[in-house]
Amino acid sequence: MRTEWRVSRACTGGLLVGLLVLVEIGQATPEAATWRRQTLLGQNAEHFFRYVTVSVHPGSYYSYSRTLRLEKVRKADLRIVESFLLRDVTYNQHPDTLRWSEESDTVPAFDLPSYLRVNQVALAFPNDLGPFRTLAIDSAGVWEVFADGRLQLATHREVTRQIPMLGEDARVVGIEMTGGIRGEDFYLRIESGSAGAWDMDWSEDLLMIRGVELR
Repeated sequence: MRTEWRVSRACTGGLLVGLLVLVEIGQATPEAATWRRQTLLGQNAEHFFRYVTVSVHPGSYYSYSRTLRLEKVRKADLRIVESFLLRDVTYNQHPDTLRWSEESDTVPAFDLPSYLRVNQVALAFPNDLGPFRTLAIDSAGVWEVFADGRLQLATHREVTRQIPMLGEDARVVGIEMTGGIRGEDFYLRIESGSAGAWDMDWSEDLLMIRGVELR
């Protein structure tokens, strides 16, 4: 009986060690994920201009890559009519020193001041939601919510048309305007996915609002 107990105990111990190793391996190897952020640079009557930063995590805590583009988007059909790669960089962490290194690809020179001047871009500035403004997203679209009702800013169809890769748990996190002129197009910053999780997709996208005014 004692011999059998010792054998059983040894087998159980080995099984636990094996499980702990598997758990450690699972924790050390994250899932691949992509983060995306669109930032409004400005607009004119026909187009809006945005920075698009994409961070690609290939299933490792020790390496990732990022690109930064400037995109000119036509308001009428949301077609990207111009796109300029401004930065393409890969970051790696050395396993022994734990120091991060940077490898940057060469990209064509770009004259941003001249580009903004030629396109007559009115520069954007954030308009904070503040404690007195509530914006919400549900299955019907995006709303500004009041104590006595709500105003629809965009339908669900329009949201998915503008943001076809919208993730889960979408929420409005900010407003972007270019001068606050009455009747001017403005933009909502829509966040979706899991913020702060290295191995889960996340995005912050721009939603253009036309023909509707905030109260």
